[in-house]
Amino acid sequence: MLSVVICTYNRASALSEALRGLMAIHDPSGESWELVVVDNNSTDDTRAVVERVATDARVPVRYVFESEQGIGHARNRGAREARGEWVIYTDDDVYFHQDWLVNLHRAIAGAGPAAIGGRVVAVWPSDQRPSWLVESGPYRTPGGAIPQYDLGEQGGEAALPPITANAAVHRSLFQRHGLFRADLDGGIAIGEDTEFFERLRAAGERVLYAPEAIVYHPVPMGRLSKRYFSRWSFDAGRAALRMHSPPAAAKRYFGVPRYYLKNLAALVPRWLMSCGEGKRFHYWMRMCGQAGQIMESREQRKHR
Repeated sequence: MLSVVICTYNRASALSEALRGLMAIHDPSGESWELVVVDNNSTDDTRAVVERVATDARVPVRYVFESEQGIGHARNRGAREARGEWVIYTDDDVYFHQDWLVNLHRAIAGAGPAAIGGRVVAVWPSDQRPSWLVESGPYRTPGGAIPQYDLGEQGGEAALPPITANAAVHRSLFQRHGLFRADLDGGIAIGEDTEFFERLRAAGERVLYAPEAIVYHPVPMGRLSKRYFSRWSFDAGRAALRMHSPPAAAKRYFGVPRYYLKNLAALVPRWLMSCGEGKRFHYWMRMCGQAGQIMESREQRKHR
């Protein structure tokens, strides 16, 4: 059995659309599947939405309430509740290719114990991208603020950690390496999936990419602003420090590793002297990420 897990919080309308689309996909041949929806403290009609879908669904649909706030807690609850050999995570606001689960199952069938990331295609409002957003080249905007995961047409070993908008994990990996970290939720940038899949790779586990298993992720209008991207980069910097602490021997000023301050100082003139909106914003985003690491260093020092 495969267990599809969706974690949600106060997004009943988007969840309703996602569940409607999920119930219309093609079933993998010779394999049963279930749907587990983890409600992470919603105050809207999320439960009613799930129960309506469950009444005439062709697969088992279960509603689970997780009171501990945070996406890491919700994903972990989904892993514990899932009954399948494979736990497949997706989001509450995506659209599914009709053969999404068929193709993901095909990749699973030959994988053995592994983690698999499917393709996540960003769907832009009216296909409009901001002029300051650079998606390739040396001055590309640091990724992550836009939900997408596309490593091309060739499958095999994943060059980058998957994202949980479209990822399958063999149950044995949770048993061997633990669940998602729940302490990385410090704002709008979350790193629990990146940390988890990096942990698997560091332990020698296989992390694969299945390009034919596709979901489509709308890009909310609220994310198409420099303010959102800047805040995301700052929060990502804080999460990165929680994932990878600097060397204990690093020289520090007021709890901050000296090289963090040197990195920030080196970025400032590059930002000031950059020509072109995209290049300038590239350096601004890097400055925001470094500032997040500096802030997190200070916060950790206070709580020692």
